[in-house]
Amino acid sequence: MGLRRAAANLITILGLAACASPTGRPPPTPTLAATESVITPTVTTTGAPTATLAATLAAPIVDAAYTSLDVPLTQRAESSQAGLDSVGPESFVLHTGEFRLELSSGPNLALRLSREGALAALALQPLGPELNVLSQVERIVSTGDAERPGLLFAGGNGWMRYQLWVWVYPHNPGLLHYHLEMTRLGDLPAGATEPEWTFVDPVTGEESAADYTAYADRSSFAAPSFFGYSAALGATLLHWVDLTRLNPYIEATGYSPVNTPVRQGHRFGHDISGSDLGAMPPGVAMTVYDSYLYLAAGEPGDEAAMYLRYLQQTADIYDLIAHPLSAQTLPDWQALAKHTLADLQDPD
Repeated sequence: MGLRRAAANLITILGLAACASPTGRPPPTPTLAATESVITPTVTTTGAPTATLAATLAAPIVDAAYTSLDVPLTQRAESSQAGLDSVGPESFVLHTGEFRLELSSGPNLALRLSREGALAALALQPLGPELNVLSQVERIVSTGDAERPGLLFAGGNGWMRYQLWVWVYPHNPGLLHYHLEMTRLGDLPAGATEPEWTFVDPVTGEESAADYTAYADRSSFAAPSFFGYSAALGATLLHWVDLTRLNPYIEATGYSPVNTPVRQGHRFGHDISGSDLGAMPPGVAMTVYDSYLYLAAGEPGDEAAMYLRYLQQTADIYDLIAHPLSAQTLPDWQALAKHTLADLQDPD
């Protein structure tokens, strides 16, 4: 597994070196919908919707010292394979490739990411089931962006307000970006925090086996990601956290992202504790999650196919994560690649 991780790091470094050219990487031009499409939640909310949410479409927090692209440079599909299928008054479905995302109801309230015929699905519950922020949905808004279709979920309760964005990419099927911002208003309620994603039964929503094979787990001094295959979902899974977007939260709370993303049993995602959340300065909106989930149906036929899929997906995500505006602060990718080659030739 050590050799496999070294090889995975090598192809990542080589791919990032190719992507790190100062040419062909313009700063993003954020676009907001002229008018928003408001979707009424299908769940019971706690309290009346906030009127100001309907006035303007909020934009995520941006650090002026960093830039990124709105969509990956490389289109993996010629025709659109992701978008918002329904903006009716009571429902919505985001699809990306063979996967669909919708808000489930009932006791296991979550954003359910499923694939037809699969034995398992994925459920997104920010902060985990006990403190799940999606249990407090007040408004769901379509972002109205054709190049990057998405939804904004907003709500809150006595101890916090939140905004959760979820985007898909029409020409990069299987790629999902989610971004959570929170404002602490008071003391946290009793309850444990857990990683946000879990494998669930696609019918009942109960936690389910993933039948997961790890290709490259999160390790120290490596990219904040892991890559593997779930036979129950019938797909590979690359999970990547943009730690740069979390810098203000890290500095304010003392949060250590060394284990993020984490895998714990059937759950995975951000490793955030209640004490971290309690250390947030009150009344200040902060980015708590900024992550990418890249799914691809089918098990790779061999290691070459596995590495190719990993490299292509990593390159797509790299276009979207935060990069410093000054090229002088970029790592020396070529030197890192040489060191990794030397490690492969002499692993001892």
